[in-house]
This record gives sequence, structure tokens and C-alpha cells, in this order.
Amino acid sequence: MHTISLSIVVGFALLAIREIYLIVYRLYFHDLAGIPGPKLASATQWYEFYYDILKWPGGQYWLEVDKMHERYGKVLRFLKASTTFYYQKE
Repeated sequence: MHTISLSIVVGFALLAIREIYLIVYRLYFHDLAGIPGPKLASATQWYEFYYDILKWPGGQYWLEVDKMHERYGKVLRFLKASTTFYYQKE
């Protein structure tokens, strides 16, 4: 019984270390790290999950991307490895 609980604790600790590593990598060492955008949106998919699933009504992430462009500028990093460009046709 003790070995099983120790294995579970070690497994969760390894998963936590992996997630922390990935977040630090995505924020500071990824090729897109220099592109402006919200840190949570750049490191995880929780930002998109909140606006598409949890916030009523769902499927509103695209509206939030427009708001992020107003705040961060024409070039935006909005997911772990995604960017978007905003321009107005004249």
C-alpha cells in the first residue's frame, strides 16, 4: 500500500515538473516568445478554454482575440504556438 501511494505522489510530482518546464519554455525560450500577448494565453490553452467553454455564452474566444489586438497591437501571440495579424483594408 505504501509503495502505491508513493508511486502516485512521484507521478504527480513529475507531471507538475513537466508542466512548469513547458510553461517556462513557452514564455521565455520558444521562437514566438518575443511576440506580445497575454502570458496565460501564450503558455497554456486555459485562456481559450475559459472564453470558449466556461464564459457564457460559449464560443466567444474570437471576440477576445479582437480585444487583445486593441491592447497588444497588430501582431499577437494568442496560443502556445499561434500568432495572428490584424490589419484594416483601406
